[in-house]
Amino acid sequence: MIQRIALLAGALLMTAAPAMAQTSPAPSEPVGQVVASQVIAPQWETAPRLEYPQGAASRGVWGGTVMLRCQIGRDRRLHDCKAISERPADEGFAEAAMRGLEAGVISETWIKAHPGRETGILPVQFRLE
Repeated sequence: MIQRIALLAGALLMTAAPAMAQTSPAPSEPVGQVVASQVIAPQWETAPRLEYPQGAASRGVWGGTVMLRCQIGRDRRLHDCKAISERPADEGFAEAAMRGLEAGVISETWIKAHPGRETGILPVQFRLE
C-alpha cells in the first residue's frame, strides 16, 4: 500500500485521499531567492485539502516541492497564488498545491498575530511512502 503525504508549513492537515499532510518548519535561511522572513506558516481554521498529483504517482515520481507566493485575503483565504519554484517541474505539484490551498481558511488568531501581512510564501512538500 502506498501512503501519500503532503507537507505544508504551518499546519497539520488531512487530505481527501488516503494521505496526510503535516507541517514543516519555516526555513531559517534563504531558500533560493526566498528570504525566510517572507515564509508564512499559518494556523488553519479550515485545513487545506491537498492531494498527491495522480499523474506524478502513475509515473513513479515519489516526491515534489513547491514554493508558492500568495495573497492573504480579507476572507482569510489564500488568493492569487503563483508558483515561484516547483521540483520536479511539470509533474502537477504546483497545480495540486494551489487547488488544495483554495479550501483552507487561516485562523483569525493567526491573522491578528501577524498584522499587516498581505502576502507570503508557502512551502509545500509532497512525498509518497
